Amino acid sequence: MSEYTIDQAVFPLPSGWFDRSLNVLGPEPSVDEFKVLVSRADQNGRTLDDFVSSQVKDLSQRMPWFEEKGRDERVVAGLRALSVRSTFRDGKNEMFQQQVTLVVRGKFVTFTAASLARVEEACSKELARLLATVRVRPILDEGR
Repeated sequence: MSEYTIDQAVFPLPSGWFDRSLNVLGPEPSVDEFKVLVSRADQNGRTLDDFVSSQVKDLSQRMPWFEEKGRDERVVAGLRALSVRSTFRDGKNEMFQQQVTLVVRGKFVTFTAASLARVEEACSKELARLLATVRVRPILDEGR
């Protein structure tokens, strides 16, 4: 068993269990609503580049009219990160999303900002503002 830590508690996970959590963050709902999702995945020996490429391939297969608009590198919390901007359709709406992925202690952490395409610029700016404040938490309880 491994110990699992969240802000509110620490508890043991049974063998073979892993973190599949997803955090959804955003302002009060509005016509131009956007949200930021934070997801995690085990690295399992994969490189950042391979993981991001497989994520894009998966999105292109699952999302109607998916189109990658750009990919670049950036630094988040002092760590190398990859950013992918894309559009897709959700019903009649053209959507925008930007995913920024970095590796923290053997886990891929992905910040995904999603919005209607018409507010893409505001969504990207808000994601950039959030990413500028990200810090990697120190490992607590070492030696336990």
